[in-house]
Amino acid sequence: MKKYYAKKPCNFGGKDYYIGEEIPADAVLPERENALVKYGTISVVEEAAPEAPQTPAEPPQTPADEGTTNEPPADTEPPQTPPADTETGKENGKKAQQGKKVN
Repeated sequence: MKKYYAKKPCNFGGKDYYIGEEIPADAVLPERENALVKYGTISVVEEAAPEAPQTPAEPPQTPADEGTTNEPPADTEPPQTPPADTETGKENGKKAQQGKKVN
């Protein structure tokens, strides 16, 4: 929902509005809104519609329930894979099999 406020003294529909006064939305023609904002005559405030209360997907945890979830604690890091072997370039520390000639 839009609200309009006078930034300069102005007149809409024969009614005078002074600086800071709210202008009814139906008094401002939609095709003139951008020009009135551009010239600093009015300001537009977009108001968010009140949100309906949302029902939680699962009940909130009580102190007795803490620590019983299957999720890891937020402060732990995921397991890391070992670094690549620098000699062979293979991952996980596995060495490449050397191609040796049998005499």
